[in-house]
Amino acid sequence: MLDENIKEKISDELLEIAEKVLFHNKQSIDIDTELFGGGSGLGSLKLIELVFAVEKKYQIEFDPKYMQGEYFSSVATLTETVLSILESKQ
Repeated sequence: MLDENIKEKISDELLEIAEKVLFHNKQSIDIDTELFGGGSGLGSLKLIELVFAVEKKYQIEFDPKYMQGEYFSSVATLTETVLSILESKQ
């Protein structure tokens, strides 16, 4: 199991990625900001951009089962998803 320091580091990195990819660094977000749905205005193309950026950063591949909004609803849920994938690679 990955320790809390790694989880915090990944969460911080994902915040930076989300701000850059989804909002072009024009909007600051926190780990609980809703990324998709709820009037965010972000759609499937932005989701694909986010997936590619995260896969590149962590050298992972999202299984099709993760390609659902619930896994990308916020940086907090995305962090848990990335951690789960990383742990399964160990």
